[in-house]
Amino acid sequence: MHRTSQLLWLMLITAISFSACSFKTVYNNVDYLAAAYIDDYVSLDTPLETELELRLSALHNWHRSTQLRQYTSWLQQLQTAIVKRAGEKEIAHLIEQFESLIDHSLIKLDDELASFLPQLNKLQQQELFAKLKESNDEFYDDYIAVSIQQRTDKYYQRLLDNYETWLDSLTEPQMLLLQEAAENIQSSAELRLLYRIRWQAGIKTILEQTSAPKTRKTRLLKFFVAHKKQKQTEFKKAADHNTATITSTTVKIASSMSPEQLKYFNKTCKRTLRMLTELSESR
Repeated sequence: MHRTSQLLWLMLITAISFSACSFKTVYNNVDYLAAAYIDDYVSLDTPLETELELRLSALHNWHRSTQLRQYTSWLQQLQTAIVKRAGEKEIAHLIEQFESLIDHSLIKLDDELASFLPQLNKLQQQELFAKLKESNDEFYDDYIAVSIQQRTDKYYQRLLDNYETWLDSLTEPQMLLLQEAAENIQSSAELRLLYRIRWQAGIKTILEQTSAPKTRKTRLLKFFVAHKKQKQTEFKKAADHNTATITSTTVKIASSMSPEQLKYFNKTCKRTLRMLTELSESR
């Protein structure tokens, strides 16, 4: 029930680290999985649950028919850039492109959220915000109440998993580059938690108003836009720094790829592109 913006890793189609079969299974059932996820936060009566399922199904169909082809085009561009050993400017531009693709989906999600939330009754709202408070506490324990070394280790493992997904085993010098990158990444966990709390508080204030659901939807949409702009300003310094770090690391690793790694990379791209095409065609 909260938005994320960690889009700074190489080839950020997150679940593709699964096998193609696993990812296709998850994607083809993502509307049902999302409904189950929301059910963990708020208990819905049958009419509202049915409406939610219809909305999620429509959103899923929209994403399949419009966004997957754009991911395919993006990955083809990235593959070309990596193979030709592109510089930091081109890689940074591709990362920015992917962030824009994700942002487009989040805007669509905001619209659905703004339509859904005003239909919750008082008890459902209380349940939702209590669960969100629990989620905030878990976020604090996992990402803030940890040592700098623990954070660095998490960053390193995440980077290693992502790069090995695409290049297979890395060399020692390449792993050293990842370690340097992990140590250089600036945490935005505190800011993200503050953003979550303010985002939730803003929604709660609007939902508590006695105006009609349509009016509250309009106010929610305006709030989402304003809060996103504020977030972009507050996160800009860390985001720019981390993007530069990941971009530089990607270029260095790409320039040091062995023939075996390049072959594995192209094979993985080919498999992923085929999978995205099949999903976009409901195959």
